[in-house]
Amino acid sequence: MLYGVILAGGFGDRFWPKSKPDTPKQLLSITGKKTLLEETLTRIAPLIPRERILIVTNKNIGDKILSGISSLTQDNIIVEPGRKNTAPAIALAALYLRKKDKDASFVVLPADHFIPDEEKFLKILSLGYELAQKKENLITFGIKPTRPETGYGYIEVDKKVEIKNGISIYKVHSFKEKPNLDTARGFIAQGGYFWNSGIFIWHVQAILNAFSKFMPGLYSGLIKIQNCREAELEEFYQEVENISIDFGVMEKAKNILMLEGDFIWDDVGSWKALERIYPKDENNNVVLGEHVGIDTQNCIIRGDKKMIATLGISDLIIVDSGEAILICAKERAEEVKKIVEKLRN
Repeated sequence: MLYGVILAGGFGDRFWPKSKPDTPKQLLSITGKKTLLEETLTRIAPLIPRERILIVTNKNIGDKILSGISSLTQDNIIVEPGRKNTAPAIALAALYLRKKDKDASFVVLPADHFIPDEEKFLKILSLGYELAQKKENLITFGIKPTRPETGYGYIEVDKKVEIKNGISIYKVHSFKEKPNLDTARGFIAQGGYFWNSGIFIWHVQAILNAFSKFMPGLYSGLIKIQNCREAELEEFYQEVENISIDFGVMEKAKNILMLEGDFIWDDVGSWKALERIYPKDENNNVVLGEHVGIDTQNCIIRGDKKMIATLGISDLIIVDSGEAILICAKERAEEVKKIVEKLRN
């Protein structure tokens, strides 16, 4: 049976001042009227009903998720006692699912992606489930690049294994970290490189075998506390390594297949993503909210309740949350988290 594991424990610092510890970006309506988490749940609903969904999150927002989405119950929530990146979160969910269903396969989905073409996404998800049930490979989704993007990791593929249901299946050669611009341009020119979507699907035993092989400390520690009592879990998380699933498993495993996704995809990583999602006005601005501008070009402007007026500016991001205002150069959108760090300090 297919389950869904949604990773929703991040804070989304790059979306400050809208994103805050008790209302991180996955609980914000950024790409439409629904929150990003609600959009993720809706996207997979035709294949995975709510009772087969687990949301791995932090203790600050677990209750808020339940109060905001009435169809969810406490059984849908796994609360991590700390933020230790994606590998511990996925291992914890895998252990939980194995106790529930030894023949489970599950898709891992970040809670903050933008995928408007749900039909194409569900088609590739169905094929991924079919392959995962064979218990042989770890499956990942790669997105064909449309630009030399420096904000994404890349997947380098070997030969094409086959084309099934119109979807290309590749053997993975390696994973590449976020490149600089020249390297990203080289990837595009060379071919054989895809954006790493951070979406995975595998049989529960296949991924637990991988954890046992490549991250034995994490695996053995979780086995000892597999009843997941709160005090034991908190003690374990104090010692567990802070590491992503890419570093911990995917860069080491040899049994990885990649399915090529030809759907529109964005990881909604910073305010700059809005210009890839929303239409632009005649001056190449993305405007959400009330705005009056003169000689204003190439800006991203998101208001709250106040009107924003601009004169003689270009290439800026302006966000009013009602409590704070962000003004930054568009090319430095990834650095907004530095402001959050400074505020915390």
